[in-house]
Amino acid sequence: MKRKIRILIGGGRIWSGETKEIDKKVIFIAQENHLPLNVLFFPTSSGDRNDYINAFETEYANLGCSINIVRLHKKRYSKKILTDLFTNSSIVYLGSGDPEVFITILKEKRIYKHFISLLKTFDGILVGLSAGAALLCEGYLDLSKEDYTVRHGFGILENIILIPHYKPSEKVFNEDYLKLKDLEIACFDNNLIFDRILFKNGN
Repeated sequence: MKRKIRILIGGGRIWSGETKEIDKKVIFIAQENHLPLNVLFFPTSSGDRNDYINAFETEYANLGCSINIVRLHKKRYSKKILTDLFTNSSIVYLGSGDPEVFITILKEKRIYKHFISLLKTFDGILVGLSAGAALLCEGYLDLSKEDYTVRHGFGILENIILIPHYKPSEKVFNEDYLKLKDLEIACFDNNLIFDRILFKNGN
């Protein structure tokens, strides 16, 4: 029986080797849990950038993985095809980019709710990098936008608000965050699987 394992990565450029040690850790966790190295990669937040896809394929092929790429911007996938892809995978990896790009394409293709259902019921390892990590949470803060509005994620990890690419020197908190009762605000720097939780239950 597979275990449900969720891995959040704050950020990092896979094409320049910044995530190499974390990628190795993902594979170690899969092997530790006796999971086949079948990876399903969603480069959706990047707009399905070819250079990103090529870098991911190279990295994970070198780690001994079989890789399927889902190009939602370029192809149409039925709900059955998506379901089969998830069923035949042990690792599902949501890549970096802009979270809103991912959400928009899912809604345009009318598979938004089905996709979230697949994520929630997936028995295996879910990995999110940067935008992908943000989307796996209840919500996230986009530090590239000055309004610091909490945006909705897919809610796979309930009650967690993620701040990717976080630097301790950045002052991003204001009084509005004190209203986020029963939520945890998790701050992740680049190339970290986890760092620390700064806010919990409004304190």
